[in-house]
Amino acid sequence: MQGSKVVSKSALKVYVRMHDGTRLVGAFYLAPGERLQDIMNDDRSFIPLYLDDTKEHNPVVMISKRYVSQVEEIIDNRDRPKVSNDTNRPLSFTLADEPKSTDSLKNLELE
Repeated sequence: MQGSKVVSKSALKVYVRMHDGTRLVGAFYLAPGERLQDIMNDDRSFIPLYLDDTKEHNPVVMISKRYVSQVEEIIDNRDRPKVSNDTNRPLSFTLADEPKSTDSLKNLELE
C-alpha cells in the first residue's frame, strides 16, 4: 500500500448496553486527541467494537449506534494512582428514550 498513512490509536475499554439489553465489553480505538463522545457523535452509523475474548483473539463486531442505549468507559483502578477529585469518573451516555440518570448526558443525539 503506497501512500498509506499509519495512525497510532489507543484502546479505550468500554461497556456497551444495546437497546435489547445485550451487554458487550470491549474496546474502541481512538486517534490521538479523540474522545468517546467524538466517535459516538460522528457521521458513521456503525462503529467497530473489539470484544474482550482472549489475549490471542479479539473478534470485531460492528455495532449500530442507533441501537446503543449506553456506553460507559471502564477504568481499571489497579492501573491508575488514587486521585481524590471527581474528574476521573467513567463517562456514561444514555439515549433520550431511556430512563434519565443524573450521571448521564441528557438527550444525546446520535443521528
